[in-house]
Amino acid sequence: MSSSRPKVLIWGIAGASLGLEIAKSLAKDGGFDVLGADISPQAYGHYSDLFKQTFVLNGVSFLSDVFKILSGEQIDFLIAGGDVVARVCAGIEEDVKAAGAVYVGNNEATVKTCADKHLCFDLLSRQGIPCPPTHLLSETGAFSYDATYPIIVKPRIESGGSRGISILYNADDLHSFASLHADDANSWICQEYLKDSTNELTIGVLSQRDGTAAGSILLRRTFQNMLSVHDRGQEHLISSGSSQGEFFRDGDIEAAAMQIADAVGSSGPLNIQCRLKNGVIMPFEINPRFSASTYLRALAGVNEVSLFLNHLLSGSPIRYPVPSEGLALRSFAECFVPSQQDAG
Repeated sequence: MSSSRPKVLIWGIAGASLGLEIAKSLAKDGGFDVLGADISPQAYGHYSDLFKQTFVLNGVSFLSDVFKILSGEQIDFLIAGGDVVARVCAGIEEDVKAAGAVYVGNNEATVKTCADKHLCFDLLSRQGIPCPPTHLLSETGAFSYDATYPIIVKPRIESGGSRGISILYNADDLHSFASLHADDANSWICQEYLKDSTNELTIGVLSQRDGTAAGSILLRRTFQNMLSVHDRGQEHLISSGSSQGEFFRDGDIEAAAMQIADAVGSSGPLNIQCRLKNGVIMPFEINPRFSASTYLRALAGVNEVSLFLNHLLSGSPIRYPVPSEGLALRSFAECFVPSQQDAG
C-alpha cells in the first residue's frame, strides 16, 4: 500500500445510488482519495465534486476496465456502489487482490446466501432466528391453507429496493400468480406481509474480518413522503430503498440484529430490513453490503465506511461509537451539465 493517502475506487456512482452515499461518507471524514467508475456516461457521480477522478466503463468489457483502473491508478480499496456490483465483486476478491487492491465488502459465502432469499430465510429459521414464513412459489400449498394474508411475492434473487414485488390478498390472488409463473415458480418466494409499517426498521451491523460484530445502528423508518414509499394501498405499505426516519437506541434490538449478522456469517457491512412483530424484529430483506442509509448513519456519528476502511488499514478492532439519537431526513440533489462537458 502506498505511503500517500489511500485511494478508493467506488464502482457504481449513479444518482441516488449507494455509491454516492459511500462517497459522501468518505468525504465527511476525509483521509482518502476517492475515484469513481460507472458504465453510464450520464451517471450523476461523473459530475460530482465528491470524486477526484471518474471513469466511464465499457458496457461489455467493464470488468477488464475495472482491473486496468485498479492497477493503473494504484488503487488500494475497491467498493461496490450497488447490489449487482457487490455480487460481482464478491466473486473476484482474489483477482482484486492480485491487482494490488482490497475489496471492501462482505465475504462471498455470505453474499451468495443473502442474495438467495430462499436459502437465506431457510438458514435463519434453522438457526432459530424469528422471521416471517417464507416459501417458494412452487410451495404455494403452504400458504393456500393458511389464513396469513396478505402475502408478499418477490423475486428469489435481486429484489433489493423492492424491485419486482407484488402483494396478494387471498388464495385466489396467489393461485392466479402461481398459474402465471408456473414455468419459473422456483424463482419466486412468498412471504408473510408484516403489517405494522410504523415499526419498520433499517438496521446496520458492522462485523470485523474475524466475523465478530462490532456494533449496530437502528433507524425507525417514516413514510411521510413518496421518496420512501414504493407502493401504498388501503391495507399495505411497501417501502422503497430510500430510508429516512428516527435513529434510536434499544439494546435488545441491537443484540438481535448482531445475532442475525452472526447467523449469516457476516464479516463486513450488513443491512437488515425488518418490522417489529410483538416486539420482536422480523427480517424480510438482508443485504450484505453498505446501506444506502450509510451517510445518514455517518451524520448520526457512525461512519461505517470510514470505520471499516481504517479497520482494514490498521488491523485493529473497530471501536464502534455510540450512535446519536435524532431525526434523519433526505431529499434530492440536482445538477446541470453543459452540452460540451464530457463525463469522467
